[in-house]
This record gives sequence, C-alpha cells and structure tokens, in this order.
Amino acid sequence: MEILTKRSNIGGMKILNEYLALGTMGITGGLAAWASSGPSKPKQAAPEAAAGSANPSKEEDEFIKNFVAEFEKSEKEGK
Repeated sequence: MEILTKRSNIGGMKILNEYLALGTMGITGGLAAWASSGPSKPKQAAPEAAAGSANPSKEEDEFIKNFVAEFEKSEKEGK
C-alpha cells in the first residue's frame, strides 16, 4: 500500500508537505500583519486650552470670585 502523502527531504529529515504549507502560510500571515501595523506614532499632548490654564488671568479670577460670592448670597437668601 502506498502512502498517500508526499514528503520532502530537508536536512536529511522527511517532512510532510502539509507541514511545509502550514509553515509557509503562518510566516506569510505573520509578515503581512507586521508590515501592515506601520510605524508607531508619537502621542500628542493635550492642547493647553483644553487642559486648562495653571495661571488664570486677573479677569478670570475676579469673575470666579464674584460668581461664587453671588451664588453664596443667593443660597443664604433662599434658606
């Protein structure tokens, strides 16, 4: 009875052609995934305006103080 699968002789070892095909497909898929990943992009820092300013201007500081004072005043009147 003949063996229905063919074998290749590589380095003195008999290797089934199915294993060679699977290895070739695996390497090709791995290389394709690696190549399509592209170069890594540097992360961008958040814009200063979106992150908020560490040093608010005088106008902004006064507005916040007046807003808080008016809110506290309205809370006292409401109770």
